[in-house]
Amino acid sequence: MSIVSIRERLATFCHQQWANWMEHLFSKCIQCDEGYLIPQAYVDNLQKLMDTNYPDLSNEQKENDRREADKILKLL
Repeated sequence: MSIVSIRERLATFCHQQWANWMEHLFSKCIQCDEGYLIPQAYVDNLQKLMDTNYPDLSNEQKENDRREADKILKLL
């Protein structure tokens, strides 16, 4: 497989991951006239995850990240 082909497969994967994330994020939001509002409790949870280094994540969160890594490994 050429590097260009791998790159395109990874780019496709990245776009799908982004689209899935946006769908998930919007599902957690409250729709209003101005668009979407993200509940503070959800923001707090995301901020906590963002501020946590991988080794310090819970086993459940590490497993979520491993499943995502497995998807990339399948492409390679």
